[in-house]
Amino acid sequence: MAFFIGLIALPILVLVLSTDNTATVTHNKPLSFDNIKKAKQIIKDNRPQRFFKGQIKKVSVTEDELNLLISYAIFHGLGTKYLFAKTQLADNMLKGFLTIQIPRPLSGHYINCRATFNPKNNFLELNTFHVGRIKFPKLMTKPIISFVHTLLLKTRGYGNLWQNAHAIKNVTITEKRITLFYTLNYVMLKALKEQGRSFLMPDEHQKKLIKYHNHLSKLTQTYSHKNNAILELIKGTFAFAAENSKTSGNPILENTTALQVLSLYAIGQRLDRLLKKDYRKDIKSTVRTKLLFHNRTDLPKHFLVSAALTVSTGSKFANLVGLAKEIEDSDGGSGFSFADLAADKAGVKFGELAIESTQKAIRFQKKLSLISDEIELVPSISNLPEGIMELEFKSKYIDLDSIAYKLIDIEIDKRLKQCRLYWE
Repeated sequence: MAFFIGLIALPILVLVLSTDNTATVTHNKPLSFDNIKKAKQIIKDNRPQRFFKGQIKKVSVTEDELNLLISYAIFHGLGTKYLFAKTQLADNMLKGFLTIQIPRPLSGHYINCRATFNPKNNFLELNTFHVGRIKFPKLMTKPIISFVHTLLLKTRGYGNLWQNAHAIKNVTITEKRITLFYTLNYVMLKALKEQGRSFLMPDEHQKKLIKYHNHLSKLTQTYSHKNNAILELIKGTFAFAAENSKTSGNPILENTTALQVLSLYAIGQRLDRLLKKDYRKDIKSTVRTKLLFHNRTDLPKHFLVSAALTVSTGSKFANLVGLAKEIEDSDGGSGFSFADLAADKAGVKFGELAIESTQKAIRFQKKLSLISDEIELVPSISNLPEGIMELEFKSKYIDLDSIAYKLIDIEIDKRLKQCRLYWE
């Protein structure tokens, strides 16, 4: 009898001990003008350029920079509402904190996790791990990590990365920053790129991209004489998606592929750069045609890239990328443009509806076939502020949560609701 009582009581005890009424981490880095600009600069500063044989590269970030990247890459990018994280750097130690907010708490509102890592053998080794008031000893965590590692090695992506893990030469942690030293030769770098293509894009999807690209090639030849072929190319590609949906039974995948190919064509990106070498010979060339929305060549790029990012990575990430691009332009570029943001937001909405559900994806294909004017896809950009440089932006709009900024953002959303394609 005592055994059965213990069997019932144990999960309840674990739940009570692992949950808390207060959060260790209460928020992620705010979505601000300066933070987006800073995150982009960190990535730019640490992006590897050309490698020479035996050359050692370095990635080095401060604690604040690391927390900024974690916040944007994981949470603002993926759109998770209930996760909060931060790190702390100490001498030869990294401390990680993760809070999970429980929407409908049972015995507490939060699950707080914390762990410490130490550099060892060119990697970070887990030292301590806690969930709530439960401490997991090394005797328990090491076998679990080893088991998970063994399972992951059987997956193509993790296995490929692990094979090249010896490229990491050293990891150092101080109270101010974490620094990673690594070296790659050209052969290894080329192999990693090829492995990355297979990991991010399965072989079957690469073949499907070629199929859609070659259909787009025919469309570009058909409409090469037109002054503006944007509607014909979009409608023609989605008509092809509708036909393929009948045989594949997966309109979401067909719509996703259609948008990925259209976006690559819009920005002049070659498909072969994304595919394995064996598939490149099957790609047919396209004819460059003029693409315009509201008599501008930049808006189709904003629209289609945002739509493709939405179907590939999620709408929140797509919105963030569009916003980051405008912030970059405000610093010596063409300036912050609310017109570009309107095209970005229209693209995000387009992408959301294209893959919302199986039935809605089919209905979207049918609705798109009835579109006859660009205003049904991208709202009017009349009187939307453009060419705003950084100092002017901060003076007039202060930041991304200011009333002045939100008023224009609300106006863009109002115009979007007037686009026929986005009517419910």
